Amino acid sequence: SMDRELAARKLSLQFDLDESLPAVLGDRTQIHRVLSYLMAKLFQSPRPEQGYSGRILLRTAASEARYLILHLSDSEDIDTDEEMEQLLEPVFDAKDGDTALGLSLCKTIIEDHAGYLFASQGTTRGTMFRLKLPLSQPLSEEA
Repeated sequence: SMDRELAARKLSLQFDLDESLPAVLGDRTQIHRVLSYLMAKLFQSPRPEQGYSGRILLRTAASEARYLILHLSDSEDIDTDEEMEQLLEPVFDAKDGDTALGLSLCKTIIEDHAGYLFASQGTTRGTMFRLKLPLSQPLSEEA
């Protein structure tokens, strides 16, 4: 559904999904809306140079045998928990009110699903969002 937007911004979407993980608990429509909003924010990120051709990476992994971690990023230079900050409470900024309120709503939706939403700005460029959502069933000890 975002093919035109990706092409217009010279971005590619790459998936690195662990298909062995069970489903997450939650409302599929609400989680889809959160992912769509976060992807749109990545589409709108300023590109460092004209003609830049980048990619957006969506990657999943397990955490603590009970959670799915979903990384959504337009940069490879951010990947540690220490660099991630949990999103703060809503602050209305007339200049960028949509971002502040939209991210706050995304945070609320994820927290309503017993999860967490983190964000980080890259040191040179890029943004990463990380969602932590409970799995529908815990992973076995061997996984």
